[in-house]
Parts: sequence; structure tokens; C-alpha cells
Amino acid sequence: AGTVSVSARTDYSYPGKLFEIISGGCPIWLCGPDDCDAAGLVRELDLGEVDAGDDPARSADVLASLLTRAPRATRDLGPWMATTQVTRLDQLLRGLLT
Repeated sequence: AGTVSVSARTDYSYPGKLFEIISGGCPIWLCGPDDCDAAGLVRELDLGEVDAGDDPARSADVLASLLTRAPRATRDLGPWMATTQVTRLDQLLRGLLT
């Protein structure tokens, strides 16, 4: 399982590591706030488990569960791919300059 950590200070963002793990097909163990944006993505695409990390026994169970999952086939995540996001950002920034 790939581990992604999100703090309360950055709960509005998507860590780059998240997309690296997604592209590799590993299940994701997201440690962070239950209501952060990255947690929503993990749940929406059924990519792994979200764990607040405040209960060691639960964390151990979540990790054990993830380790028994078969790797996912690598898939194209369309609008979530970094290249798509960079293209969108480029278009928005160019639009501001014209």
C-alpha cells in the first residue's frame, strides 16, 4: 500500500505523491483528516482507505486490510492527471494575460 499523509494545514490540496501512487496501481492508505479533499478523492474512486491516524488499533486494521488487496490495474484518471491539470492551469493563466 502507498501511504499519503495530509495535515490539517493542507487539507484543501492534493499531494503529488497521491497521484504517483494512483498511477502505480497500489491501494492508498491516506492518513489525515476525514473531510479533506484528498480523502474525498480516495473514496470517490475507491482507491484505498482513509484513516485519521488517531487510533493505532484501527490504523493497524486498515493497513492489514490494504495489504491483502490486489494491486489495481493502472488507469487513466482523465481530469485528475497532472498533465490535464497543468494544461488547465496554463489555459487559465494565459486567459488572464490576454
